[in-house]
Amino acid sequence: MGYGACGPFMGLDRSEIGPNGYLNCYKKMKPIFDVIEEDKNIKTVFLAFHHDEYFYPNAKLADVSGIFNNVAQEDLLMASLKKTIRTLSNSGKEVVLIYDLPNLYVDTGTHLKKCFYANLLHIKT
Repeated sequence: MGYGACGPFMGLDRSEIGPNGYLNCYKKMKPIFDVIEEDKNIKTVFLAFHHDEYFYPNAKLADVSGIFNNVAQEDLLMASLKKTIRTLSNSGKEVVLIYDLPNLYVDTGTHLKKCFYANLLHIKT
């Protein structure tokens, strides 16, 4: 369960505007968290999100819970992630945090083709 462009963070919202207006992640994710916490049949919760969208210096995050007291963005993110993990664990769930795939800041298509053709032709690169 989840919602596009919204990470698994309790009490945290993205405050920037997406392509279709405000993201309102908190409003979209809260009912999902409520179902997960209450459903006794859910034993394991996998938390996955695009890390760069949140850890990037230009990310705009908002504390909608009022419990993090104006901390720095990265501290806000970590506090919210810890709260999410703790809350889900306390409701009897095993929580698995899935690390994001790395972003490759190069033209991967060109490099992959080069490697592919070099392999086909048995050329050492």
